[in-house]
Parts: sequence; structure tokens; C-alpha cells
Amino acid sequence: MNHRIGGYAKFKSNFTSKGDFVTGQINSNNYNGEMRIGRLSLLGGALIRTTNFLILYIGVGYGERWVQWENHENQYVEIEDFLNVGAEPEVGLIFTIHKFCIGGGVNCLIGKSTTLEGSLSIGFIF
Repeated sequence: MNHRIGGYAKFKSNFTSKGDFVTGQINSNNYNGEMRIGRLSLLGGALIRTTNFLILYIGVGYGERWVQWENHENQYVEIEDFLNVGAEPEVGLIFTIHKFCIGGGVNCLIGKSTTLEGSLSIGFIF
């Protein structure tokens, strides 16, 4: 079988807005318990059909993860120790059965610290 190569573009988010925030430190005296965690990624890469039923994907992009806690003044404080911005490579496999597909892969956000994430997906190929 000839290998067929294509491409993809991907946007990933947990749809948490940064909103209005201040930067600073939080301690147990000024933290009221509310927290927001945000995640955003823009990726692109190649799809390589290796067999009739198996597709390999490999890509890279930009990712960002942030954590904000609400203080007693009702302001969200972005915690710089948990801010992670940088390159985000990913790799995975997609198994196809006719037009149905099941996929899985891993990606990591490489910045101030490294965050490793896994994914499992189910879908249809058009």
C-alpha cells in the first residue's frame, strides 16, 4: 500500500477565560477557595496513513496553561508559579474501521515546567 500523507490543524481549549486578574501571591489568609484553571493550544501537523486501518499523527504548536485563585477582595490572582507557556509537541494513532475511528495520543506542554497529557477520541471520517 502507498503511504498517504495529509495534514491537520487543531484548537484545544477548556474555554476558561482569563478575565480580569492581578498577578501576585496567594496564601491561606487571603484565599477564599475559588479557582480557575485555563488551557489553550493551537497545533498543526501531519497525518500519515501507514496501513488501511492505521493513521499516525505527529504535530507541534503553541500551548498555554494558567491557574488563578480568587482572594478575599474578589479579585482573581494569577499564580506565576503555575503559568506554563511554550511549545507543545504531540503524537498519536488513529484506528479506522470504514468511516468510524478511534484514536489516542499524548502531548506535552514544554515551558517553565513540562505538562504531559493523554487523549482518547472517537469520531467519523468524512
